[in-house]
Amino acid sequence: MVGALDRLARLASLHLRQRRADGRSLLGDPGAAQAMAALTAEAAAARAVLAAATGAAGRGEAAFAIACAKQRASAAALRGAALAERLFGAAGLAPDLPLGPLVRRLRSWQAEFGGEAAWAGWIGAAARAAGPEGLWPLLTDGGKMPARGSTPKGNAP
Repeated sequence: MVGALDRLARLASLHLRQRRADGRSLLGDPGAAQAMAALTAEAAAARAVLAAATGAAGRGEAAFAIACAKQRASAAALRGAALAERLFGAAGLAPDLPLGPLVRRLRSWQAEFGGEAAWAGWIGAAARAAGPEGLWPLLTDGGKMPARGSTPKGNAP
């Protein structure tokens, strides 16, 4: 998902710089610039949670960090796809642009293995299971679950 979001952001930036309206780049339009910034932020957020989950996995404490990464990357995929479609408008339907396949794959990937809401529920259950004393370490200690058996009931989505 991270690679597809990065690719969408690059394609959208190039598209906005090349397209002209009233003799100036579409990137000069405040609405387009704001949407482009939001798309870039979604790609950066997905990249950041991936890095955090990868680091936690290297320490063997990955369950919570991976759940957070999947939830946030799923949210970024949906928002990023919608923003890219808005930025490209009808031009996104052109057969020579890879926008369509990227958007379809992002929407598909975000739903695989549980979507944004399913993982948010698991994260909330993990936070409740950690209890008042374990919540802060859970959030700040790389996703380390505070005690054996404190994971939420049931499997992750």
